[in-house]
Amino acid sequence: MTRRMSTERIDIEISTAVINRAYLPLMVAVTGAAAGAELSDAARRWHKRYLLMFGGRGSGKSRAAAQAVVLLMLTGRYRVALVRKVADTIRDSQWQEIRDVVEAWGLQRYFRTTVSPLKIHCTRTGSTAVSKGFDRSEKIKSLASIDFVWIEEVTELTLDDWRQLNFTIRGRNPAGRNRQILMTFNPINPEHWVKKAFFAEGGSLERAADDESTTILHTTCRDNRFLDRVFLTELDKLRDTDPDLYTIITLGRWTKLKGLIFPAYKTVETYPALPSHYYGLDFGFSETSPAALVKVGARVEGRKKSLYIDEALYMPGLSPSELIEQLDERIPPADKHVAIYCDDARPETIKEMRRAGYNAIAWKKGASSVYEGIMLLKMFELNVTETSVNIVRELNLYKWKEDRSGNQLPEPVKKHDHSPDAIRGVVYTALASLVREPDDNPGAVCASRQSVAVA
Repeated sequence: MTRRMSTERIDIEISTAVINRAYLPLMVAVTGAAAGAELSDAARRWHKRYLLMFGGRGSGKSRAAAQAVVLLMLTGRYRVALVRKVADTIRDSQWQEIRDVVEAWGLQRYFRTTVSPLKIHCTRTGSTAVSKGFDRSEKIKSLASIDFVWIEEVTELTLDDWRQLNFTIRGRNPAGRNRQILMTFNPINPEHWVKKAFFAEGGSLERAADDESTTILHTTCRDNRFLDRVFLTELDKLRDTDPDLYTIITLGRWTKLKGLIFPAYKTVETYPALPSHYYGLDFGFSETSPAALVKVGARVEGRKKSLYIDEALYMPGLSPSELIEQLDERIPPADKHVAIYCDDARPETIKEMRRAGYNAIAWKKGASSVYEGIMLLKMFELNVTETSVNIVRELNLYKWKEDRSGNQLPEPVKKHDHSPDAIRGVVYTALASLVREPDDNPGAVCASRQSVAVA
């Protein structure tokens, strides 16, 4: 079956076989409205201002959002904004998803993409998709004339971020179409502002707090017929190994996890000026296992010990040479001498980093170093920068193992641990003296830290 999409500018056919059934009403709404077609009730739901697609991993919601953006750009002259908390994450998420759809559908002749600036242009209709991140919030104000916004992982945004965007994107465009905001995300904590703002208390999983302005669609991996069977099996395994993670990751439901290892971390707007800092690096081993580089510094004020953490890199599938290229981009030249504490599982990569001029040091390990390192971390107040979206996501999922009876074990679940491992490696190797020394003399602590860095 195909659906024929026609405008006065372009005439193409896209088969519905390449679109998951759950998302077809959105596609019909996008193309049918532009063609002036009579829409079904299911499609008309997608003409509201706020469109939320949420659920489990592998549900295909990001691909569906990219497909909708491509169809919208083909059916008229529209300005689209691709939005995330951190601008640098857009290239590997929304921007790439749209490129993948364009290529899969054989539409390359209609689209031109650029990296600097990160933009997608439809040459036949004049539609343009621009990229905006809240870590460059001054650029958000330039979105007033945008017709359609796609926010990937909207739960990364703070409530203040959301208010700024929502008040910027208002009213209708010159063609009389609602300016819309599409949000895609995987839910975690039911206390999040997204849950409170858009979802009705109790009742249906998809029931919106305001049905007049909001459409909500919940999907899981069962709604994605293109999903790899191996990945589907891994998602299903969580049902037996960790029911809580299964509820969040596989079923995509709002759930407050039990047994979180760091439930009380805080987020801060910026990384503060500190006397010294270190880097921690957990190596990625595959296309799905990311390399995680974190910047870590400590502040001691009397008996209060605070740790400040900033995400420098989180990227899968990097070869040793590609990793070093990323380090060159993300570590300032003035920091090249700063110790980078690395997972000792990759000694050859550590040697390559040293040859490239980095002060790469294998972090300490022992029979109980994971548990001891976590206990050391728990003695600090953890402060994570708002832009460290992957660290925040992993801390929200990093939890203790349980036995079959539900009893907590002194060992973390071996998932969502890339950033926590990198942070722990720094603290266990370089900052343990801050919490082990009996006197809390900040001067003595600074001297101790400096000696570790030089060692």
